[in-house]
Amino acid sequence: EFIPQVQEIQNSLRHFKLPGVANSSQVDDMNARLALIQKLKSKYKCDNEGLLAIRERRRSELEAIQTHSSDVTQLQENQKGIFQNLVQQGRALHTSRSSAKDKFEAKVNALLANLGMEGSRLFLNIQGSEPGLENMQSLSERGWDLIEFLLAANPGENPKPLRQVASGGEASRVMLAIKAALAEADTQPLLVFDEIDAGIGGLTAKRVGETLKSLAEHHQIFAITHLHQVAACAPQQMQVVKTNAQGRTLTMVKELSAQERIAELARMMGDTESKATLDHARKLLKDA
Repeated sequence: EFIPQVQEIQNSLRHFKLPGVANSSQVDDMNARLALIQKLKSKYKCDNEGLLAIRERRRSELEAIQTHSSDVTQLQENQKGIFQNLVQQGRALHTSRSSAKDKFEAKVNALLANLGMEGSRLFLNIQGSEPGLENMQSLSERGWDLIEFLLAANPGENPKPLRQVASGGEASRVMLAIKAALAEADTQPLLVFDEIDAGIGGLTAKRVGETLKSLAEHHQIFAITHLHQVAACAPQQMQVVKTNAQGRTLTMVKELSAQERIAELARMMGDTESKATLDHARKLLKDA
């Protein structure tokens, strides 16, 4: 019963043409290819179908590498377009700052005069140049301008960097004037002023207190002061006291009641016993 199948195989073999003479180099190439296939199958722990799948992945990766240069060119064009847009915004910001500079200086200097620094003048120095692609790192969300505060502490003096010429008290008052000028635009929630009363007194101290009170409409203010004129303008007053306990020094902060504030303001004026001083303290609180 297997005769027909054998005859069919025989007929197929008759039609199959083999080379008359075997090419030894072709045989070697085929054997080398088979050996390589076996080696790759062992390396990647897969069968023939797995090798074909790996070949397709590598072919795709190679094509991606070959098109990489065109991708880089496209990214560079995108970067250039984004950079030009940022430069346009930076120009608008620089123009806006330059336009507001004189008005800002005038407003701050008027406040400084009111705060006892009549002869002082604050100036803004706006530096920086429009960047190019080669130095784009100088461009940030604030533009490329570098702004420095300069102060001429006395009439006839050349303005110098604020950090070099202002004392602690002057720097605090300059900052107070700047913050007051920007009160409605500044989003900083908390401001702390220390030594703002250094070297002042009388009417100037009163004006400092009033300016702080006005600024407190837009920010929470902490002011550390030794002047009763300044302290009286605050809606809340705290007293910092040091005590000794078991050989240790403790610092405590106490919120003062209305009556305690009167006594503390009198103490700050140097007289807690005089009726006139206590009456003056009451008047300061009432007027504030």
